[in-house]
Amino acid sequence: MSIGTKIFSFLSVTLLTALSFGWKSGGQLSVAKFIVFVSVCYLAVVAYRTKEHLWLLFFAFVAVLFNPFQDIFKLSYFVWRIVDAVVAAGVALFFYRYYDSYRKGGDFEKFVASLFPPEAWVIEDWTKDKSRGLHREVESDRNPDLTVRSLNNNKRFAIECKFRSRFWTTKFGTGIFWKAWNHDFYRRYGERENISVRVAFGVGGNPKSPGAVFIVPLEKIEEYKGKIIPAQYLQQFKKDPKNLIFLE
Repeated sequence: MSIGTKIFSFLSVTLLTALSFGWKSGGQLSVAKFIVFVSVCYLAVVAYRTKEHLWLLFFAFVAVLFNPFQDIFKLSYFVWRIVDAVVAAGVALFFYRYYDSYRKGGDFEKFVASLFPPEAWVIEDWTKDKSRGLHREVESDRNPDLTVRSLNNNKRFAIECKFRSRFWTTKFGTGIFWKAWNHDFYRRYGERENISVRVAFGVGGNPKSPGAVFIVPLEKIEEYKGKIIPAQYLQQFKKDPKNLIFLE
């Protein structure tokens, strides 16, 4: 998680909470409003980059609401206090979910890496979020998380790690939702790098010790991109973390 996300989330929640409790003081109020505006614009960019479209709409609306150049909505002081409290809660929820997802993703990557012991596998590459320090997008950050090579036959595999707390249950069935843009990007990566791409799904338990692990060849879930991958279908790809992992 970038330092900017932490700083702007903290500033937003702190100032909005103070405003919701009735703090206002002439020019200081204008400064606070400007800082909130800048903060939510930054968080809107974070939401856009992470494909969180509903959060993007939320932050875009808040940016319009708090823009320091024109008071569009002409709300009363009492209503503003309610708005401040609601937006503060929204920013706090976004930060919690963003941080929680980031932490879980890192923990699950470490777990998946542990499934490929050094006596049988070499970890050639482990994608890190380089854009955090540069404050700009780094294309390689979107590559699959791990690249491993078998010491038995020198075959190489790229592995994308996805942890889910549980299977989704919708009217379309029970399973894991698989984003189409994810699938297409990893497919193009595999073709460009001439490497087999697998997706490691962890479901249930916690990222450090999932209830179930499935390592699925990307081409086996082609028909499910943008849809639910059925839990029953995934069972054929289930792996036992206690046994040596074989990929073909």
